Amino acid sequence: MKTYKLNQLPKLFLVALCSLAIITNASTDQTIINHKLNVSYEPVTHKVKVTNIITLDKEVEGNEIEFKLHSNLKISTLTPGTSIKAIEADVRGIDKGMDQQKFDNAAPVPLTAYILTFGKSYKGKRDQFSISYEGIINHQL
Repeated sequence: MKTYKLNQLPKLFLVALCSLAIITNASTDQTIINHKLNVSYEPVTHKVKVTNIITLDKEVEGNEIEFKLHSNLKISTLTPGTSIKAIEADVRGIDKGMDQQKFDNAAPVPLTAYILTFGKSYKGKRDQFSISYEGIINHQL
């Protein structure tokens, strides 16, 4: 498998990859999120494999974080003491762009909502965790 640099990926793939959005729970404050990505992409098969180390600028309030990810991706946690569970399929996307447009039609990519839970065995601050996801993303422009 050949690994491509991020700037070589198709634009639509980047949109789908960036659909991973962390939602802070019960807070209106903006949370700054840093993603350290290790990405492998096969252009012919549209297969992507990602390891994502997510660092937040503050600890999570409570024990859970909600986020959305492309529905064609299989996800798992790499952080001991955490678990991930799908909570809703076919979630509509919300435009987070500068102009905050709202569309009446379905999201341009299929999304699934997940909850990552920090269990009782989790050790450390609740401001960093790692996940991996892989699958095929192929949307025509």
